[in-house]
Amino acid sequence: MNWCDNNCDVVEFAAFGLAALSLLVLWQTLKQLRVSSETQSRAYVAIKDGRITRFSPPKPKSSTPVLVYLIRLENVGQTPAQRLTAATNIFAAEEPDVENWRNMTRDSAEESLGPTHLRELETEITARTWARLQDELKGMSKGKLFFFGYADYFDVFGKRHFTEFCLQPPTGWNNGPCVLLMSDRGNSAGLMSDRGNSAG
Repeated sequence: MNWCDNNCDVVEFAAFGLAALSLLVLWQTLKQLRVSSETQSRAYVAIKDGRITRFSPPKPKSSTPVLVYLIRLENVGQTPAQRLTAATNIFAAEEPDVENWRNMTRDSAEESLGPTHLRELETEITARTWARLQDELKGMSKGKLFFFGYADYFDVFGKRHFTEFCLQPPTGWNNGPCVLLMSDRGNSAGLMSDRGNSAG
């Protein structure tokens, strides 16, 4: 075996290693580009606004809702949000609980929400529910009303996303309709897989 045979083997092995490394770098680059492209172009469902549209003190034997509130969701992404479901409810608490969404009835209606399109959630609060909330507030030292909810949807790449929101009325809101404010806590967004659930 001469000098060329030994060194040619080394050169060939090195060339093979460099080729494999180049393919790995290329694969990682393409993967990052795909993830970046999906992130930039996927759907993002966010809270556009919320407001109390009607408030009237409860009257004996009246079937008129005491409170009506409207929350609007908007797809601020570049592609449709698919299989969107959403729900909202009102809670009395001293601080918002990010697990409140587990206690809400899931909205059975699935729909697609295109870019810049809105989904409205209008909820009526009956006199009975209002009385229960007031009783709960009396048992709290710093109780408030929180309007909690979620949006559950898939992007066009098949990934599932979940947005939680928590709003509250400003001080003195019970004088009439008002715009709801985002609370300091209880708002989040992320992949369902972040919660240990299936993203399928």
